[in-house]
Formats: sequence, structure tokens, C-alpha cells
Amino acid sequence: MRMSTMACVVAMVGAVAMVMMAGEMQVAGEHVVGAGGFGPMAGGAAPQGVYDVVLAYRDRLNTDDCKGWAALFTVDGIKYDAPAPAIGRAALEQFCVSHRSSLLAFQYAYASPIMVTESSGFRATVQWLIGGATAPGKGMVQTGFGSYVLTANATAEHGFLIAECTGYNLDPFYE
Repeated sequence: MRMSTMACVVAMVGAVAMVMMAGEMQVAGEHVVGAGGFGPMAGGAAPQGVYDVVLAYRDRLNTDDCKGWAALFTVDGIKYDAPAPAIGRAALEQFCVSHRSSLLAFQYAYASPIMVTESSGFRATVQWLIGGATAPGKGMVQTGFGSYVLTANATAEHGFLIAECTGYNLDPFYE
């Protein structure tokens, strides 16, 4: 199916609107410590740094800061993605460079509040949208969920680092 860039943008805006109207989610077996907006809800127990590192993940991808993006992970951090996991900061940086260079235009956005759960540490989950172009006149949109396992680190910029990140695609690319 071919879609114009404008159709891709309209589809992305519609998907964001539907997700934002869907409300909060609950996770069985885990205590939800903050679900709504891009920071803790009133009474939420998740530290602000948990949200900040997930937001920095998005922002550094959008600014092509692959070195800074990889620095958000632990030294042995893992990004589970096709064709194989990227393990360690050097491999993570290379993954980012490869991913970013595959698109002429790129925008990574969060389409839901960041939900943080706590069972044995913090796990953040968020729905994402990627919009961009694979070639002149060939727009694309992809949606999915990201799951981030976070570990406290007193020397990290936000007080937390990503130990593991997994992305789950819901829709294929449209060109």
C-alpha cells in the first residue's frame, strides 16, 4: 500500500489522538507507581529521573545524538532489536547510527503517558510513533511499544541508566 507523506502524518496524528483518549493501563502483578503525563502523578512513587531518562532516549534519537543516546544505557546495556541485540555502549551507538542513517527524515514521538511499574526495580513502558521518509516522496509511519528496565546510578545524568530496552512493533512501515 502506498501512502503519501501527508497521509502518513494524518495517520500518525490520528493514532496519537486515539491513544491519548484510551486512558490509563494497569499491569498485572506489578505496582503502578506513576501512569499519566511525562512525570509522576500526585502521590506516585517513581523518581523523576526514571521519566527523565526515558524522555532523553527519545530526544537524543531526534537530534541524532547517538553517542549521548548510548550513554543513557549501562556499560553492558542491551537493546533488543532486529536483526540481533546490541550489547554494550559501542554496539548501541552503532545501532543508533545505522538506524538513523536508514531514514532521510525522522521523528520519534511518544503517543502515551510513560507508565512506570515497580517489582524488582523500575520498568517504564510507553507507546511510540516513528514518522519519516525512506526516500524522497516515500513517507512512513510505524507504531509500537518500548519497555525500559532501569537501574539507579548515582553518577548518571538523570540518576538512572537503561539496563535493557525492548521495542515491540504494532504496525509495519507504510511507503
